[in-house]
Amino acid sequence: MMDGTRRTLVSSTDRQRFGLSFRMYVDKAQELREFVRAYRNVEWGLEFDGPGDLYRAFLMTNPLSFESVRKDTVEVTIEFQGTEVI
Repeated sequence: MMDGTRRTLVSSTDRQRFGLSFRMYVDKAQELREFVRAYRNVEWGLEFDGPGDLYRAFLMTNPLSFESVRKDTVEVTIEFQGTEVI
């Protein structure tokens, strides 16, 4: 209903940002890259520290970061932003 009263919308966000870093073999990192390309615009369900810590999140890292550790191993860094599912 419009009555001429001025209102201010204050939006609050419960979004949190998560960073995951891990090491994997180069061939598996390539598989991960293809998986992320296929699903980067889809909301992901992430579970941390066991049951009950479930988050709905979107991938923020684009492109994925691969840092060479050894000849056959890379370190992968992925960032997500999402909200906790209560």
